[in-house]
Amino acid sequence: MTGNMRRHATWGSVAVVMTIFKGIGEIPRVEALPNVIVMQPDDLPFFDPWTSPTDNPTDPVQNPFPNGGDAYALPNLERLRTQGVQMLQAYTASPSCGTSRYSTITGKYPSRSAHGRDIFQNNEDRSSVTIPTTKLVDLNGQNDCSEENIAAAFQQNGYRTGMIGKWHLFDVKRSDYDYSTVQQSIRDCGFNFSEGIYVENFGSFSDGSFSHNMEWVTKHAIDFINDDSSTDPFFLYFNPTVPHNDEDVETAIKNFTCMDTPEG
Repeated sequence: MTGNMRRHATWGSVAVVMTIFKGIGEIPRVEALPNVIVMQPDDLPFFDPWTSPTDNPTDPVQNPFPNGGDAYALPNLERLRTQGVQMLQAYTASPSCGTSRYSTITGKYPSRSAHGRDIFQNNEDRSSVTIPTTKLVDLNGQNDCSEENIAAAFQQNGYRTGMIGKWHLFDVKRSDYDYSTVQQSIRDCGFNFSEGIYVENFGSFSDGSFSHNMEWVTKHAIDFINDDSSTDPFFLYFNPTVPHNDEDVETAIKNFTCMDTPEG
């Protein structure tokens, strides 16, 4: 990430959630509880427009904004930004994907995680980290934070909870990946619903089942929001796989079909 991207990757979402998280137990049960959506992409700077990479940057159809993009390339996001509350001093806790998500979920400093210590010490030898490198594991006591997190707090207060998109809170090898196992580990952290899951950066894998598929991820998010089987309020943690970086996105768009997904 660039410096500006690092500072504003999650823009105001984390601050909004933490405010709700802190006061959730104080909300009178007789009042209607609000639905809450946290969207946390990797490289979406708050102040800068973003457009997807193209095969031909000079083609006005593929790239209608050749001079560096235009905010209206993402009209719905622009509408949320202009019509919503802008928290200009709310920054992501870490420039690293996994540790920033650790902080969003737990409310703790990134350095409290075992993975965070590994990163901040610039240590290439992971064997020095005696606690497992699972990114949701705490430094002290090997606590996996499965109960002490924002999703569990919402769930315990009557919310239907969902996680969709990039998880990136534990390490997994391509050969060991099992979609249902990943789903269950997320549910163990307080989420009733887990779909559209990418366990790692899609650039880490070489086949289409792990590539960018924004349509698939977004569909699951919309289905969760529109689910009328419950009258409970909902909390959705929505992590788009893009924008991550132009190279990853461009590779996925060119090489893979949107019909391939991690769930098959």
